[in-house]
Amino acid sequence: MLLIQQGPAAGPKLQKIMNSGFCDGIIWDPRDMTPTRINQYVNENEEYEEVIKILEFKQYYQQFADSDKKKLKDYPQFPTELMDRNFLRKQENLDQLVQDSIEFQQLVSLNYLCTPTFYIENFGHRIIERVLETWEINVSYIQEEKFDMPLFATMVISENAFSSYDYIGEFLEDLENFTESLNGIYITIDRNEMSAQRHKFDVTHLTNILQFIFDLKMMGFTVIVGYSSVEGLLYSSVGADYVGTGWFYSLRKFNRIQKGLPAEKSFGIQKKRYTSIKLFSEVPLQETIYNVGLQSHELILDGCLLDKDLMVGTSIDMLNNNDCYLQHFEEMYKYIHLLDSLSDESEKTDKVLELLNGAKSNLDKFNKLPNNTYKINSEHINQYMDALNAVKKTNFI
Repeated sequence: MLLIQQGPAAGPKLQKIMNSGFCDGIIWDPRDMTPTRINQYVNENEEYEEVIKILEFKQYYQQFADSDKKKLKDYPQFPTELMDRNFLRKQENLDQLVQDSIEFQQLVSLNYLCTPTFYIENFGHRIIERVLETWEINVSYIQEEKFDMPLFATMVISENAFSSYDYIGEFLEDLENFTESLNGIYITIDRNEMSAQRHKFDVTHLTNILQFIFDLKMMGFTVIVGYSSVEGLLYSSVGADYVGTGWFYSLRKFNRIQKGLPAEKSFGIQKKRYTSIKLFSEVPLQETIYNVGLQSHELILDGCLLDKDLMVGTSIDMLNNNDCYLQHFEEMYKYIHLLDSLSDESEKTDKVLELLNGAKSNLDKFNKLPNNTYKINSEHINQYMDALNAVKKTNFI
């Protein structure tokens, strides 16, 4: 299923996505929206009653002294001290972290509760012990307080942590102790890649990320992967129950530098883009459709609401940015639900490989179109296929 990864400038974007029905839920971000405002959205729009609602309190921003915490710093439940080694050594700090986290989440209407979120640089670091201890405290606390809502453990994990599976295997062994007490895991991958090739992955990293999701699912956890773009289809195919995506690209690809860890930087005006699974890419409209013309349509356009404007040549300046954002959700929702309709990981991964093969062919055709001066790099297609095939082989899928 597909979740909205809420972020800045939410107003009309949230309303348009919710009204369209191109989502199954929302992950609220109190860094950009207060509980009062969240409750206002829910109370004024009946569509929210039918969808899954989660809130991540993002305590990991306090692990970085220079992070841009925005509204987080104004909440009394948000930790005031830097969450460094000294902070995490003290039992009373972990107890308070859990209590404040639950108290804050009670301010809004939710379907799932989340543990405090930590940033994990490496699964072999000492912080893992504190993470597991915090989860134990959280489980005990909700049992003592008799909360009957499902509890999700949350982590933001550096992509570098997936360079090797050795420490990950040890972490999963520790996680076995939580299979009866935790309902699910919500993870965000902090991407290394900041190049112009938006979907590029290191194959080893991606393989281990997919294996991690698969293992979590095999352990019986419900799995949510946040801040995803087209690679969310790969996550869904190996076991992710929910994939989170957003309107701005920084809501589809988490990177701690872009997120203000340390200080946030400006990356200029975003181009209007079209998310096309026919290319397995998010492509800029001006370069790929307007400049290339009619011959690009069959290779890119995929039956979305925005297509009618593009096919009749509506000026790109006349296109509403929110309609372009909505197209991303429409495309992702269509294919995520296609995978959800299949019975097992074998069918799902085979379907994604089929889509990737089709995208590879379409990219080759697009790049060879006459008078096309904008070439789309297809390297990520090979990376996705290599990683997915590796996981299929390892697990006999």
